[in-house]
Amino acid sequence: MNIKYKLVLKDLVDFYMKHARDVKKFRLEAIVSKEFIVLVYLILYLILPSSSEKSILYCEYVLIIMAILVILFDTKLKIYITKRKLIKMYKIEEYSSLFAEASITLNTEGVEYMNLFSETIYKWDYVRSIHEVDDYLIIMCNEQIVIPVNCFKCEDEKNNFVNVICEKTDLIVNKKFPEKFIFI
Repeated sequence: MNIKYKLVLKDLVDFYMKHARDVKKFRLEAIVSKEFIVLVYLILYLILPSSSEKSILYCEYVLIIMAILVILFDTKLKIYITKRKLIKMYKIEEYSSLFAEASITLNTEGVEYMNLFSETIYKWDYVRSIHEVDDYLIIMCNEQIVIPVNCFKCEDEKNNFVNVICEKTDLIVNKKFPEKFIFI
């Protein structure tokens, strides 16, 4: 079974950012970030100048309002920054292979991935999971293979493709975004 496809930068980054909160590393970084911000505000609060009551009260209000705003919008800001970094990074020539026309062939050895720059065979034993999320299939191996569902001619072709992988690997299709996904 063979399929051909081409990923689009904007669509792929939007898909990643839609599911960024589902990735364990992203969630942990968000928690650490919030804890760090709260710690900084506590330190600032403790070392505020004690010159007058009005200035202390004013500084306390400003710090509290800033802390609340940062805690509320930290995740959105992190997603925005990550999205900008991904777009900038994926435009580097090193990652151009991601957006070149590619083909995947399922054969007796495993999943064969080919594009203009490389050819790789992921043995069936190394396929860890398969995910169907939104309009993409994600095959988790040593690397992750992201396949847009619109590359299949019909729903039956997609189902046959997924069934072959499931039969060869004894895996079940997961409908959630992979927790251990690596964006870069």
